[in-house]
Amino acid sequence: MTSEQRLLVEPSDIEAIELLCNDCAASVSLKPSDVRHFVGDQCPNCNLYWYKNGSQIEQATKGMFMAIRTLAKMKQDAKVTVRLHIVQKVSD
Repeated sequence: MTSEQRLLVEPSDIEAIELLCNDCAASVSLKPSDVRHFVGDQCPNCNLYWYKNGSQIEQATKGMFMAIRTLAKMKQDAKVTVRLHIVQKVSD
């Protein structure tokens, strides 16, 4: 039997977003709440470029980071609450 637990996360609950290099497995944790943090273009460890300039994956990654930052910051002004629904499967 498999059951499911739900975890609902608001953007303001997100402490950090981790980027993991597929080449060397180094990771970078970025805080959306810190305006000094931004999504870089390359791995700080092996210098592998993560995206082609202007690619869809680059835009999506950077856009997601900025959207989380904006949603958390503007929470008090919003007329709707945005939550991410994360499914955790639990097996017996």
